[in-house]
Amino acid sequence: AEMLHNAAWRAAPTTGYLEAFDLIVHTRNTDLAPLLLDLCADQANRATRHAAFLTLDRLMLVAPEPVLRILVPVASSRPDLGLMLSNMVARADVADAAQRRWVETYLLDEKRTAAELKGFCDTFPNGNFRISNNLVTESAVVSPDEMKNRDRVAVAVIESWSNDPRFSRLKDALL
Repeated sequence: AEMLHNAAWRAAPTTGYLEAFDLIVHTRNTDLAPLLLDLCADQANRATRHAAFLTLDRLMLVAPEPVLRILVPVASSRPDLGLMLSNMVARADVADAAQRRWVETYLLDEKRTAAELKGFCDTFPNGNFRISNNLVTESAVVSPDEMKNRDRVAVAVIESWSNDPRFSRLKDALL
């Protein structure tokens, strides 16, 4: 947290500074997600912005429900990050009831733009687990059987949503 708040380091990030973002994933420090979101919006510093994005994306893999609990409520207030957030929400495993509820909350928010919904639908279920080389953490490995199971569950959930009147405005995008 101290590292992220150090304006001088953020302004001129070294390789070591950028690699240290992996420690956030290693410690599963989801409390830093709001700050990471702010860094993702920092157009002045491409390297730090990219490191923050990768960190949030990787946090979604290791601690999805706590990250969704933070990202979904702020999504409407961060239209500048809409497409990025839609892709992260698409990482959710809807076989998990808590994650599914967060995805539904996200999708049913009237403030979701057509671009965000398309971004989600184009990516869901997001099965890309090889994101980056990391300082201390290992990339998640999901077996082909687990991916098939996740895909089957995702298809069943999409079919359920497409028959649910709450999702009527989303039916075409979902299908």
